[in-house]
Amino acid sequence: MISATSQPAFVRARSRLWRVFKWLLISVGLIVAVDALFQFSRMQWENHRYPPRGKLVDIGGLRLHINCTGSGSPTVIIENGPNDSLVTWQLVQPEISKFTRVCSTIVPVSVGATLPMSPAAARILPMN
Repeated sequence: MISATSQPAFVRARSRLWRVFKWLLISVGLIVAVDALFQFSRMQWENHRYPPRGKLVDIGGLRLHINCTGSGSPTVIIENGPNDSLVTWQLVQPEISKFTRVCSTIVPVSVGATLPMSPAAARILPMN
């Protein structure tokens, strides 16, 4: 016997499908949130354990890390390319610093980005 309060089969199926969809959506959201939290905590830990070499300097509002070693003249400035990092130059810098002063920088600029530069920063870091 069919009761008057029973729902049609398609309504029950749609309700079941909606519950599964909500469960999947919440699961994916939790996975993304946990991964973001993990990545943030890992980055903080690595920044604490492996701080950048050199010192942080302010050049007319542009803050960058600069690491200078060696002595003599001329001073060699190591500038990273668009796909390089400072890590690639860590083996080169000690060798060059044996006979002259060498400085490497970490500039927080991506290729094609523009920064509001003061005249002082523009004199030191020319934009080509």
